[in-house]
Amino acid sequence: MVDYFILSPFHLAQAVVPGMKEKGWGRIINVTTSAYHSAFPNFSAYVAAKGGQIGWSRSMSVELAPFGITVNTVAPGWIPTERHDNDPQEQKESYFETIPAGRWGTLEDVAHAVVYFASREASFVTGQTLCVTGGLTPW
Repeated sequence: MVDYFILSPFHLAQAVVPGMKEKGWGRIINVTTSAYHSAFPNFSAYVAAKGGQIGWSRSMSVELAPFGITVNTVAPGWIPTERHDNDPQEQKESYFETIPAGRWGTLEDVAHAVVYFASREASFVTGQTLCVTGGLTPW
């Protein structure tokens, strides 16, 4: 998980940051998880790696801000996708009951957050984590 959630973004950044610095503009957006802000049993390695990803993103945001490059993270809650098809129905229902918005989030909800961070309108927003959870922000 460390390779996937921390080292992969690090290596990708190494590849693209020089060009972004030359242009004086760039956006790095990592997708993490709102689970980092909660304690979930049986997910400690996942949560730890995602926490590392958030920490790395925040640190990089300070390093790269002078070059016009922002670094942010989007932290979705449980978004029903095929990855969750085999999750127990009881678990799904229990989680759903905790969402203040009263609906499941969608991939489009997550995409809109990413588009915002990628926009020129977000040029002064860096080092942030935007939870896309329908109000279920556990912090």
